[in-house]
Amino acid sequence: MEKPHPINAYQLHQLSADPAVKRLLATIENGIKACQQQNQAKLIKVILLLHKSLDKQLWPEFAEQSIKFYQQLLGLAEQKNYPACQKLLVKLHNGWQQTNLNNLANY
Repeated sequence: MEKPHPINAYQLHQLSADPAVKRLLATIENGIKACQQQNQAKLIKVILLLHKSLDKQLWPEFAEQSIKFYQQLLGLAEQKNYPACQKLLVKLHNGWQQTNLNNLANY
């Protein structure tokens, strides 16, 4: 098995070291880019990754609502409705970004 290039290993380490909200924002940004590029496969991958990242034990009510949101988003992605997907992802990104800024202000 080939060793990863040092830069790739560094980037992977940086990503795993980032706070959860920052990783979430980066994932959502990848989804927005996939919408702009009309890359259905990448968009679906992002949606599934977001869905998989839900902690159903910690916040069951939040997870339940998020699952419904991701199902709606997945349906739009399967229909190749990129403008609607992008609009929802931008709203999601802005909401999490605001939450992140509010949390930083409280420290």
